[in-house]
Amino acid sequence: SNLSGGERQRCAVARALSMDADIILADEPTANLDRQNARAFLGLLESFKALKKSVIVATHDSIFDELGATDRALSLQNGEIV
Repeated sequence: SNLSGGERQRCAVARALSMDADIILADEPTANLDRQNARAFLGLLESFKALKKSVIVATHDSIFDELGATDRALSLQNGEIV
């Protein structure tokens, strides 16, 4: 069976939750997801945060800001944090 991009992302977060990982590192986790699946993925990340775990995301996707899904956001410009 083939999994969609959204299903693979959700499986990765579920795997981290089941392994009791302290940190999730996500590189462009919503890049290939439609808005509905991106929201579902953010819901999974919120579950992880509710367990007092850390989530670090590198993204160009504005949905994180649009939905208030960050506690802290850093931006890079010309290789420097601004």
